[in-house]
Amino acid sequence: MINNDEQQSVVVVNYDIDKVFNAINNSINTISGFKIKNSNHITHTFSISTGVSWTSWGEIMNISLIDLGENKTKIIVSSVSKVNSLFGANSKNRDNIDKLMNTMSNYLY
Repeated sequence: MINNDEQQSVVVVNYDIDKVFNAINNSINTISGFKIKNSNHITHTFSISTGVSWTSWGEIMNISLIDLGENKTKIIVSSVSKVNSLFGANSKNRDNIDKLMNTMSNYLY
């Protein structure tokens, strides 16, 4: 079954890939309901599980970082619901991405 509620965001930041990786790692550990399922510092990837809320059964978020050189990093984040839902899934996925990006920005200074 195809899940139509996936949201994706691509952002380029002016920070070294290792600094971005650490900022994302710190962010995930401080956001209530977010849990790292897998992370790999060599491939600069994360898989995150979010908790159940009143609008969803939780989401799976995948994050990939790409080193663009000269202290630039591309961040690709996708979020998809664990269970297909017709109610609020797109907005919940977008909220999760926004929450991660906003929290990460606090660690990039």
